[in-house]
Amino acid sequence: LEVSSPPHLMQPDLLGANQLEKLLLRSGQLNISASIFVNAPKLKAVSIRYTDVVYIDPQAFSGGSSLRMLQLNITLNATLPEGLFDGLTNLQVIDFLRFVGPQRGVIHNIIDLETVRIPADNNIKFFRFVSGNITELKGEMFVNFTQLTMLFLMLNRIESVRPYTFTRMNQLI
Repeated sequence: LEVSSPPHLMQPDLLGANQLEKLLLRSGQLNISASIFVNAPKLKAVSIRYTDVVYIDPQAFSGGSSLRMLQLNITLNATLPEGLFDGLTNLQVIDFLRFVGPQRGVIHNIIDLETVRIPADNNIKFFRFVSGNITELKGEMFVNFTQLTMLFLMLNRIESVRPYTFTRMNQLI
């Protein structure tokens, strides 16, 4: 299912989407409310692109235990809440592509990677975080990424890497 919205605020409702496996939301404004994916138990891939995300509920992805891929290429006017990925035990790909706002060179969506806790029981193999605000890589940032094979941290302002940052990532290529 692909949904391209007009510029006004959209609050998707997936009622009756019990066979849906892929969802692409793009353009416009978006509120991601609690348990939005509970009515789509077979959903494996969610891509939210070129969208102005006004709000993300901490329970937004609860009920999305089948979700394997999450791609966010968004302008974020809120922070990603702690616990957002809880219960997503089948998630293998987290792709935080960044969206540069209308003023050239200004990044409107800053995500603090340290506030987004990844549960220990994850199967994440691919993690991309582009154009964020990462200035320092700390050991605890990636402690739960033991299955990770690919890590991309392009266009960040990394100034230092602490010892043991990559110690538990023994699958990294």
